Amino acid sequence: MFGVARLIFLRYYIGLLGRRLVFMKKTIADSEKKLVDIRKEMAELGPVLFGDMSAKTQKYKKADGTVSRQKAQSLFRFAKTGGKMTKRIPADAEPSVRKMITNGKKYITLRKEYERILTSLSLEGTLKKNS
Repeated sequence: MFGVARLIFLRYYIGLLGRRLVFMKKTIADSEKKLVDIRKEMAELGPVLFGDMSAKTQKYKKADGTVSRQKAQSLFRFAKTGGKMTKRIPADAEPSVRKMITNGKKYITLRKEYERILTSLSLEGTLKKNS
């Protein structure tokens, strides 16, 4: 009786292993396809900027005593070694800079997804060197 139960268990276990191998092959192929798609998306983004925009206005007093506001000046803030830096952006260039910032955020999202997939593939053993 013990031998029959053992045989049944081994058949079940081997069946699970076979299904796991088929599942791994499918997920590996899907993951590699996703990596190619992500690389294409990254290449299609165009120029990217990593930072954000802010607008700065200043109040000033006129000779007659009224208070006025200066026209808003756009600032691009970005990280640099040792702290944050700012750069003034002309009004006519603001839409293109905003587009590049949006592309930068998409790039970061794609990069994180790419790293996640690469990590899972390396844990599956697909990126190991063959000896």
